[in-house]
Amino acid sequence: MSLLVLRRLSTVRKHVIARPGFRSFSSPAPSADATAYLNSGVTILPHYSKVEKGGEDGAELRQSLIVIADGVGGWSLSGVDPGIYARSLCRHVAEFHEKGDRHYKIDPKQLLVRAVEETRMEGSSTCVLAMLDPEKREYLHTANIGDSGYMLLRKNGLDLLKVFRSEELQHSFNFPFQVGTGGDDPATATVEVHEVKNNDIIVMGTDGLWDNMYE
Repeated sequence: MSLLVLRRLSTVRKHVIARPGFRSFSSPAPSADATAYLNSGVTILPHYSKVEKGGEDGAELRQSLIVIADGVGGWSLSGVDPGIYARSLCRHVAEFHEKGDRHYKIDPKQLLVRAVEETRMEGSSTCVLAMLDPEKREYLHTANIGDSGYMLLRKNGLDLLKVFRSEELQHSFNFPFQVGTGGDDPATATVEVHEVKNNDIIVMGTDGLWDNMYE
């Protein structure tokens, strides 16, 4: 599960972990000319039976991007570590977003498709990503496939209002859409564009968050 806070000109705090198998990290500090960026942090909390191998989730944070993936656990029955695919997919999303063509910075579906093509090892995962438009920084582009997702919250006085909540993509109960070996076409991912404001909050997580906590 992960928590994102969208701010302008704010300071990124580093997170510290104290328990083996639990990973927590923050997005890099923004560049000096950044007018808008994601001040974000992620914590990966594996099931106790999966702590030793670091869990089955992957995540990457950048100044204007976050992506998380949940490896499909069924691969472990075939001797495949589901977390390896999830982490590799997230790494490729981040690499193409940073170094790829301009359209990878404004079209999350094309970015996901390219990253899936590059992630050639056996395995599959769900995936959700969000990125700020590099030119119109008040817009956030998202893509989601599977049962991970996100919620956009906005401050209204002392209250937090839900602006948007993504919907799951499932073939049937406990059978989410997924990308990878034998998986679904990443072009079937749901895409959204949100107009965001300073200090909006994005809560993004895998099904382990949404299945166990009410909004």
